[in-house]
Formats: sequence, C-alpha cells, structure tokens
Amino acid sequence: VTAAAAKLRTVKIKKNGRLLGFELAGGDSPETASDGVYVVQVSDDDILAAGLAVGDQIIEVNNHKVLTATLSNVRNCLNESNQLTLLVSSNPAGFAKYSHFAAHQCRLPRGVLSQGLHLCGRTDESQPQGVYVAAIDPNTPAANVEGMHVGEQLVEVDGISVLTLCVEEVQVLIEQMAKPEFGVKLVDNRDGFRPYKQIAAKIQHDARRNDERRRRIVRRQLAKAEDVKQVKITRPNGNGPLGLSITNADGTSSVGVFVAEITPGGAAASCPSIKVGDQIIMVNGQDTRMASTLEVTALLKASPEVCNIMLASISESDTQESTAPVRDVILSRTSPSESWGFSMVGGREEQTDIFVSVLHAGGLAVREGSLQVGDQVLYVNNTNVQGMNVDEVMLMV
Repeated sequence: VTAAAAKLRTVKIKKNGRLLGFELAGGDSPETASDGVYVVQVSDDDILAAGLAVGDQIIEVNNHKVLTATLSNVRNCLNESNQLTLLVSSNPAGFAKYSHFAAHQCRLPRGVLSQGLHLCGRTDESQPQGVYVAAIDPNTPAANVEGMHVGEQLVEVDGISVLTLCVEEVQVLIEQMAKPEFGVKLVDNRDGFRPYKQIAAKIQHDARRNDERRRRIVRRQLAKAEDVKQVKITRPNGNGPLGLSITNADGTSSVGVFVAEITPGGAAASCPSIKVGDQIIMVNGQDTRMASTLEVTALLKASPEVCNIMLASISESDTQESTAPVRDVILSRTSPSESWGFSMVGGREEQTDIFVSVLHAGGLAVREGSLQVGDQVLYVNNTNVQGMNVDEVMLMV
C-alpha cells in the first residue's frame, strides 16, 4: 500500500517544551530518503489520544511536504514549532523496513551483568555501532526480565543513549547503577546484530558450559552435605542488622554463597547452629544454591523481622563415605492437586544419583519434617529409582 493510496489523517500536537513525545526512523540519506519517515514509538499519552500511532508515515509537517525528505530534515521541521499539524498515513509495507527501531522498555536488576546477562557488540571504531544482548543464562535474574531477548540492541540505559558507545562503555555504565532496578530501552535490530552473531554464539556456548559446570558443583555439594539446618534470625529493633557477612566462595568452588563471618554479640550469634563456612541454600523460601552474592545480600536485606535461612554444612572431602542410615519418609496429601513440597535434581542424564534439592517453604514436606535437602532418593513407593531420570521419578510421585 503506497502512502498516496492509504487513508490520510490529520494529527494536531502541542509539544511539551523541547520534548517531542514520539520517536522516528527512516531514510537519512539522499539515497534512502524515498523510503519515508515513520513513527516507531509514542511515549506521550496525549499524543496517542490525538491519533498518532506506531507505523504511521509522516507526509506533511505544518503544510510542509516531507514525503521524500530525509529523517534529519523531518526532525528539523518538527523542532521549528511547538504547535504541530501532521498529515500521516498508515503504511505497513514501508514501515516494515524500520519496524526494528520500535523500542520497548525493560527493568533490569542491579548487578545484572553478574546475574546472567551477557552483551556483545562494537569494541572499537572500526566495527559497526551497536551493543546487543548476546546471551541470557537460564535460572538467573536476567532470565526473569520480561521482554528482553537475545539479539536485541540496547538503545538507552537509565535514560542515557548508548547507540554510539562500545560494549565496554555500556558494561561500565550498567555496573555503576546504584538503583535496585533501572530501565533500558531495546530494539529488535536484526540487521545490526548480524555482524556479531558469531561472537554471540560463542558467548552462548560458554554460558551453557558454565551453567552445566555450576550444576555439577551444586549436585556434588548436595551429596557432600553433612547437615542441613533451618535457623531463624530475629533482627534487633525489627529492622536491625542480621549480624553476619557472606562470600561467594568456600575456597574450593565459585558456586554458592557461604557464611564468611558472624558478628560477636550480633543477631546471628544468638543462633549457635550457624557456623562460618555454612552454605546458604534458602532465604525466606527462595532457593539460593546458584545465586550470586548480590542476590543473597538483597534477599537478606529485604527480609522481615524474622529471617528464615536454610544452611548446609559441606564436608571437606569429596570421597568421604556417608554412614547415614537409610530411612523411610511417608508423605500423605489431602488431595491429588496438593504439591508434595519438594524438588529433586540429578538422574541418569546428569550421570549422578537423585537428590532432594529444595524444600518449598510451608509445603507438605516441610510440615512433615522428615525429608531434608541433600537426601538421596533411593526408592519411591517401593520402586528403585537409581538410574532413572528426575522427570521419570516425578511422574511416580
């Protein structure tokens, strides 16, 4: 559908000072000026109400024809007056070339570059501009960000344009964010991402290998757990310090968050079962076995007056033979729809035994009290599950 054949509409806009309230994309050279100029984002509700929409082609600005004008010329026309009368037309065929510039906004948590987000893009002036989402690790805070996808280009970080920055500059900008959350604008710029797809593929491969390594370490730690305990720390004055510090390594691995120090006379010191070196595997019902120090710190700071922490004491030796007795655990639920209240990891595909990985806070397994994180599952309803996959075992319960 050509602009001439499409239905024309008049949109009247009063600008808010220097703010335009909408964003444009289109041909910005004499060779591409005939492509037209299109609305790719509308950020002002009044402008939306006036009838301007994403995908509209700008035909006239205050009776000045801009059908074949460059993007820069159209912007100059728009900046000349605070009262705008636009003649526009919906032109999906022409807009398709520039639809990837339709930016959307996401909220990212502080420290996201150490929590599953990987970037790639321009590293020096000889390369094409742009910084892109290269990989998003599964089961991380980055994976929980709605609307963010691999291959999208970062347009803004906390209101700062990053279109001309290199990837290291964008990483520094993100790492310096002090807010718990900050906004980023992203666009689906597949053409721009194409030169960096090979780099992104390597980052994704390395991220998968790292995730698999972390999971193997977690399984070994569960198998080595000598004692799993749940403690309750009461904050002084309702919101005072918990009286402990944490670290992300126990000296043997980079996986897990551990108790580094217990403040003498502090709240945690009143719980004698907490020991330096204990791994923090759950905070107020949140699984922290593969969490970063930043994530666990945030959970601890956000905890209410009484903080529930599940800890695992990890043995020094991988080869220490367990002498724990085999025991029966009987769980009875009131209806078929009720959850058993625990999760498992391991199995044939991962070449390990099956272990209880999580007890869901307030769930049936916690209420019953016998099942513990780190328990190896040997039989389910008198069926030997050794050599089976976790999915197969879950179908049995």
